[in-house]
Amino acid sequence: MKIINVIPITKNIYKENLTYFSANDIPIGAIVSVPIRKKFVDALVISTNDLIKEKTSVKLSAFNLRKVQAIKGPAFFSPEFLKTCLEISRYFVSSPGIIINSLLPKKILNEYKKIKVGGDLFVLNDDNLTPEKLIFQAPIGDRLDYYKLLIRQSFAKKQSIFLCLPTIQDIEIFTELLQGGIQKYVFSLHGNLTTKQQIEICNNIINEKHPILIIATGLFFFLPRKDIGLYIVEKESSGTYKLLNKSGLDIRVFAELLANKTKTKIIFGDTFLCSETIWRYKKKQLAEVINPSFRILPGINKKIIDIKKDKKFKIISDFTEKIISKNIKENKKIFLFVLRKGLAPVTVCNDCGLTLSCSSCNSPLVLFQSVKNQRLFICNKCKKEENANIKCKNCQGWNLVPLGIGIDGVVSELKEKFPEIAIYQIDKEKIKTRKQGLTTIRDFYKDSKGILVGTEMALSFFQEKIDQAIIISFDSLFGLPSFKINEKIIYLTNTIGTYLKKDLFIQTGNPKNKTLRAIVSGNLINFYNDELMERKKFNYPPFSTLIKLTHFGKKTDIKWIKEEMEEILNDYHPEIYRAFVSKIKNLYKTNIIFRVKREEWSLPTLFPKSSLNEDLFKKLYDLPLYWNIQVDPDNLL
Repeated sequence: MKIINVIPITKNIYKENLTYFSANDIPIGAIVSVPIRKKFVDALVISTNDLIKEKTSVKLSAFNLRKVQAIKGPAFFSPEFLKTCLEISRYFVSSPGIIINSLLPKKILNEYKKIKVGGDLFVLNDDNLTPEKLIFQAPIGDRLDYYKLLIRQSFAKKQSIFLCLPTIQDIEIFTELLQGGIQKYVFSLHGNLTTKQQIEICNNIINEKHPILIIATGLFFFLPRKDIGLYIVEKESSGTYKLLNKSGLDIRVFAELLANKTKTKIIFGDTFLCSETIWRYKKKQLAEVINPSFRILPGINKKIIDIKKDKKFKIISDFTEKIISKNIKENKKIFLFVLRKGLAPVTVCNDCGLTLSCSSCNSPLVLFQSVKNQRLFICNKCKKEENANIKCKNCQGWNLVPLGIGIDGVVSELKEKFPEIAIYQIDKEKIKTRKQGLTTIRDFYKDSKGILVGTEMALSFFQEKIDQAIIISFDSLFGLPSFKINEKIIYLTNTIGTYLKKDLFIQTGNPKNKTLRAIVSGNLINFYNDELMERKKFNYPPFSTLIKLTHFGKKTDIKWIKEEMEEILNDYHPEIYRAFVSKIKNLYKTNIIFRVKREEWSLPTLFPKSSLNEDLFKKLYDLPLYWNIQVDPDNLL
């Protein structure tokens, strides 16, 4: 009889490991099915022992051991992958099972028995080797040229490359640009592929004898190729790398830890790297491929449209209207970027100043226009709908005024000003599937005079470069709840610019804004310096590690929660406040933010001479399950 310790591979079990018994000798790394409560879940075997050796502890146990239900198959990932999952689970104060579940594609997890793993999974790199960690900040064309050179050099050394990208569109574009002459040895993987396709490609990757190039999202790091000699994390500053699930995992952090475990070289590449990455480079913690370029969109004309020059506020300014008219006459393609959905993102009472909010979750109500041209309010958070003919909850007045620029409002004005021109709209309300988005973008490219209007979602469907773009609502970008907002705005602007042939116009009421000026000048050196100076002033990352706790509970809980957490986290001066979306399904949301010195909350791979404060780790890990823990959160609201 054997005593088996396992890690449940599930998003809902927070225990680090569980113990069962089995009559079979199950190898470490095997996948088994075990009973948890009233159902069976998959679990990973991390240790086995004879019952005789564990007899005393079993007798003293407060519960009866349950039997392993079935052996489902051998592990399909390397020991280094598992070790990285265990290490990173502590950094993000999560369970190893939740981390593993977050890093395995669901389609693979459901059919992993079809993955044909053979041979030795252990990486062959020298344990004494210190792997290189490099940054590569340069225009996209320069990076692609260098990657082509690296691929040839790696293949000559009989080494494979894993190129990690954040989105499906990025994978499709990079595959098209890098596979020339080596199509047979290039494998692309992403979530839109069917289960059968994913299984087939994974098996081909595992069994291909020739060095290969893997182009995939971070959910395919589990692939057990022992000849990978280089990891590339491309589009490094993309927020998509930060997972929004319970794990709070950052794929970029995982990639760096995995590269360290496998003693493999890693490159972080982008036109515009994260401020934290540049700071690490300045501190000599990261080396460089070449001297980083601080130029943004060098071949694009970047121009400001000052809306204050118009006599009264207009969604589409007079100058913007002239640009659109000129493009239509010259049969040029133009894209109008709008940040917000709906007709107006905010509605206020003109009598008492109250902002209309959702009765369910307190988020601002957004004014939409339905298919039948009827107006209604919809909450973007909980999707609750309310009739547009409502009164102010505070003063019962009818004097409600919609404010801000929403995509429906822009489309409505365009139809009024250019009734003969087709308007193509891409946002989450209009486009429900990827197929719909691709159809819309293809129709736009075919139309010689059409206008494309879209939110950030539209950028994931671009296939060809267009002539010009106008950011209609630049000022509203600063309303996004993040201390990284300046960085995000430059990333977004750069992404729009990469799909342009000629001009980028930015419509704003604040033409002297520092971030805007940095974009127009095309030089980001001063921007980086100012950004890091500002972060240091407020002790934001990289000068500390931010940890955010979120509590969901009754309104009466808030007072004692505040008192209890102030005592538990007394050494860290916690800031306790009501969340921006303060109520969800009658549960009230409270946030706690506190800063920890990087030396006391990091890993040596990420920050030299650092460790995790064990006392703080225990306090956080022992918190009840109604607390959500986020390490390095993207926003504080």
